[in-house]
Amino acid sequence: MNWDDAVKAHAAWKLKLLAYMRDPSKKLDPAVVGVDNRCPLGIWLHGEAKQKLAAMPEFEDLIAEHARFHRAVGSLVAEVNAGKAVADQSVLGWESEFAASSRSVVTTITKLKRKVPNL
Repeated sequence: MNWDDAVKAHAAWKLKLLAYMRDPSKKLDPAVVGVDNRCPLGIWLHGEAKQKLAAMPEFEDLIAEHARFHRAVGSLVAEVNAGKAVADQSVLGWESEFAASSRSVVTTITKLKRKVPNL
């Protein structure tokens, strides 16, 4: 796993969600995007990384924050799929659950990268 790629992949969700809010024709499934073990980072966290990093408190933090992030994504997608008008602030707003969880994931990845720069 490349830490920088993981950060970029999670940052890309903001644009992906904004585009989806404007044109939800390519149905995202909240049951899929809302779980944390299907994206590359999640697969790695619940597999190989668990064996290598499980003893580190930052790893446990990343597991929790990554799951929180995916719950926020799943919730937003569910609202869009239900036809609810979701304001851009739900994604972009500093106080939104999506933005807060996204920041936490990036912060925790950065902490782990400092301790374990090469994986």
